[in-house]
Amino acid sequence: MLGIFQSFGLLVAGYFCIFAGLAFSNKQLFPSIFGGIYDSTNFITRIIIFSLLWGLAGNYFIAKSFQVTSASIAGPLLIIVITLISITNSVILDKIHVTLPIIAAAAGAVFFCCLTAWLLEAQRAAV
Repeated sequence: MLGIFQSFGLLVAGYFCIFAGLAFSNKQLFPSIFGGIYDSTNFITRIIIFSLLWGLAGNYFIAKSFQVTSASIAGPLLIIVITLISITNSVILDKIHVTLPIIAAAAGAVFFCCLTAWLLEAQRAAV
């Protein structure tokens, strides 16, 4: 059970790095702190910085989460993390209000991913 939480944490860290890098590339990550870097670099340079720093770290965390648990657990967890981070990203950056349909859709995605993980683990245990 600890492996599931560890894998979830690694996936969150990995996708946090990816989304932070994307925000950095688009001048949205802490403009008051990185304003000088944004003014002195163009988009291509920021993409290279993103790829070397944020992208490598994110991919490391995501790959490590697949080492901690089986792919039948890490795969559905990956979908859960992407869903939750995408909703959080939309709420923070696009100022979208969380409504009941969004909550229902997120809960449904989490439920079906957990059901998929449970079925895959049951099938793997039966073999």
